[in-house]
Amino acid sequence: MKFFQCLAASFDYLAKSILIFGVFFCVSVFSSCGDDDNSSITPGVANLSALRIGPGKLTPAFNPAITEYSASVDFYAEKIRVTPSGDDAASAIEVNGVGVQSGEHAGLVALREGSNAVEIDVLDVDGNVKTYTVNVTRKPETEYPYFELDYTAGQDNEMTIDYDGIERRFFYYVPADFDSEASHPVIVVLHGFNQDVSSIIQTYGSMKTLADDDATIIIFPESTGSSAESTLSWNQLYGDLSSIYETLNEVDDIGYISYLINTMLGNMNGDPDRVYVTGTSMGGAMTYALSTFIPGKFAAAAPVIMQVAQDFVAQFQDAQPLPYMVITGTADPLVDPNGTDTGTIKNVSQSASIEYLKTRNGLTGDGEMTALPDTVTEVFQGEDANSYIEQYVWESSAGNDLFYLKVVNGGHWLPSYMGGMAMDPSNLGGWDGSYLGHWNNDYDAAAGIYNFFMNYTR
Repeated sequence: MKFFQCLAASFDYLAKSILIFGVFFCVSVFSSCGDDDNSSITPGVANLSALRIGPGKLTPAFNPAITEYSASVDFYAEKIRVTPSGDDAASAIEVNGVGVQSGEHAGLVALREGSNAVEIDVLDVDGNVKTYTVNVTRKPETEYPYFELDYTAGQDNEMTIDYDGIERRFFYYVPADFDSEASHPVIVVLHGFNQDVSSIIQTYGSMKTLADDDATIIIFPESTGSSAESTLSWNQLYGDLSSIYETLNEVDDIGYISYLINTMLGNMNGDPDRVYVTGTSMGGAMTYALSTFIPGKFAAAAPVIMQVAQDFVAQFQDAQPLPYMVITGTADPLVDPNGTDTGTIKNVSQSASIEYLKTRNGLTGDGEMTALPDTVTEVFQGEDANSYIEQYVWESSAGNDLFYLKVVNGGHWLPSYMGGMAMDPSNLGGWDGSYLGHWNNDYDAAAGIYNFFMNYTR
């Protein structure tokens, strides 16, 4: 490459800076302009130590010695995020003229449908240049996978597939009296960190009863990792997840979940205009990731007991509006209501999350507040610990409504109605769930989310 000639001071530099918003971009690691004669550059000396994109997965896996990569993303992934890291702390990093710190997100790169060439140039302190190329394919809108699904209507069905070279398991509920000729809504339900899929299926159990009435298909995907090793986790693009397990950052969960949705659209006559996503805890983070990176795929979203990622607020102010139902507890002991700035989940506060969604959906004001029925006096560790829910609603003339269920004195639970009983988290059939805090038992949130979804089409 012969364009590394005093980049920081040239008009050529400025022109390339603009291209960060286009299809072609470059990542440069440098500390000096180098000699005008680039014929003296020695290939292979300047390197990145790591390179991540999201969504998508580099193929082959990143290696500083390999310079050619490919990746594919869903049609609705109109942008990808690039995160380069230099192997020399003395070097600076630049993405098409925009300087970033090593390991920080370099910005969003727009993708057109089809092939997109991504060139990554690295310049070390001695002026050596190395070029990496990633060819990113944005798939056609209606590219659906077709394969035989062996299912029983009215039951949870289990299947394991290979996706990106990883065995991935998922469950899917096919409504009773399923009619393959009819069109069906599709709901994706995402489990939390190290939460067994059977647990999230049970938690959202009331949703399946309603699904029978509307002939709705429900998908319960499983993340990668191992519950036995406490690493069952989504790559929700909230931060560096390598502390959970080393290669988690390389997993394309947005692509995987998109693939499962497309499977139901192509094989079960799912309705592409009635696709929805919800999840709790880390599943809530994954819900935010999906509805932020590929919002055009969904008709509505419902993240539970989780806030928006700091990076999403910073980078996606202009993301496509979408109807949201948000449920959080004011006394959540696991996900700090005031936000978290460290660890694997870097998110903003509950109030900042709502403000971000209001801005994104073009909403203003305080929202109309309704106190939901407070019929149960909750119990925690044998003592009364009442919780109640305030529902705030912002209606949009464009249909991009925002419902916020503020669970006062609520912990890290999906609110669940148990026939009027108060469930003490410290004594749940011999299991002590006190670390999750207070559990609101006034409201069937799974049914509430389902009914919210059914009001919206894409």
